[in-house]
Amino acid sequence: MYGCQDNNNDPVPLTINQPQYISTITTPTGQIDFTYLYDRSDITTAARLTGITLKSSGGLGVTTLQTYAFDHSYFGSPSLDPKRLRLKLNKITVAGGTTATATPMDYRVFTYNTTENLPARDEQVFDYWGYYTAFPLPGSDPMADPTLRIPNEAKTKANILTGIKELTGSTWVIDYEQNSYYKTSGGTNANVAVGGLRVKSISQTLQTGENIQMFYSYQDNTGKSTGQVLTEAYRNLVLTIFGLQRVFSEAPANIYDVNGTFIGYSSVKTSYQNGGYIV
Repeated sequence: MYGCQDNNNDPVPLTINQPQYISTITTPTGQIDFTYLYDRSDITTAARLTGITLKSSGGLGVTTLQTYAFDHSYFGSPSLDPKRLRLKLNKITVAGGTTATATPMDYRVFTYNTTENLPARDEQVFDYWGYYTAFPLPGSDPMADPTLRIPNEAKTKANILTGIKELTGSTWVIDYEQNSYYKTSGGTNANVAVGGLRVKSISQTLQTGENIQMFYSYQDNTGKSTGQVLTEAYRNLVLTIFGLQRVFSEAPANIYDVNGTFIGYSSVKTSYQNGGYIV
């Protein structure tokens, strides 16, 4: 049967084990304490890390050295549907253990791409590899037409990290592009987009205003992608067994290497703004 349909005729037992959160790491010279809050709007049974405290211990007792606090909000907010919300780390602040250093300072501030937000967690709009994608028409059913699961760069970039501001005032900007490999099978000789993103460029602006840029190229001198995949079986979502056709939402074959990686690159060219480069 085609289509994304619920089947309640064969209930599957579900056991959920509550996660264990580390609270303290103790060494002969000190300890690290972790604090949490159970106030999440996206996954109400889960905790979020709110602070880390570094302490030293010795002859004078336990002394607090630094305290890091984690500020959160949510992608997809405002929404009353928890499935549309995803926890977002806005910034990390740091404070010292003395009166002079007790005022929290922004240690890292993070910026994300919110041009596209990820869909609800139970929506079926994902590509062959599980990344957010787009279907051409409303109501398109990838279980009826598995070829709809091609990647979409704009959707894959949804809520990705794009910028970091450091304590010193310097900032980082990160740009991405879709992964690809050069396909030669089936009479095709072209770069083919596949799931996930690779870093396209990194730009650092120092506190002095100086800008340092690095650009990454994943193609050879002829324009062919240097990407290599373990197998092209990621497209094989339809199997016919004893005359019955089964459609899968992901490849039943193993398409990843032992490290869980689908694609790797035989060479990457790193170029600098002064004209230099490394391959």
